[in-house]
Amino acid sequence: MKSNKYSLVSEACLAVLSLRGLNALNVSGVAKRTGVSRGWIYKYVGANKEALLTFSVKAFGEKVLQPERMGQSGTPQEWQSYYLPELERTYALVKEHPWLPNVYYKYRYSTSSVGAVIKEIEFQAREARANELRRSWGLSAKQASPLASVLVAIRMGLAFHWMSCGDNDVVDQIRVLNDLVGQFVKAAGK
Repeated sequence: MKSNKYSLVSEACLAVLSLRGLNALNVSGVAKRTGVSRGWIYKYVGANKEALLTFSVKAFGEKVLQPERMGQSGTPQEWQSYYLPELERTYALVKEHPWLPNVYYKYRYSTSSVGAVIKEIEFQAREARANELRRSWGLSAKQASPLASVLVAIRMGLAFHWMSCGDNDVVDQIRVLNDLVGQFVKAAGK
């Protein structure tokens, strides 16, 4: 029952953020939308906008960090074959949740609880990507970590660009980035 309420509240927060923006996020609105009492939300999530946003970002991050094939690639070519769908999934997430890049860039360097959650999600994403690169490309930790950081940064940069500039060049940008990754794959094979 408690996990069901968590799920309802997180989905409602994400919906409010996506449909109406950060200013519309509040405990009363989430309680009405879900049928979960304000008291329960106060106790388990928090009583203010920052607590709701922190909860939302954490729930969203857990969703994002569960790509179907993450960490399952065996060769650089296999890794590249799912990197393009990962970029396409990022684009779909940005379209579905247009608040995401703005919240990311607004809080990424803050000392707030939202900033701490974003940093933890980013750390987990970099570690997962670095592990893939070590396993798939045979890179050392010293080589894989900076490359993983660059790949995560490119993905977030593209997300922000897509959100602010629209759909015009998305397919071309994904194709160019995939070609660049292909060049990395070829270089790793030498």
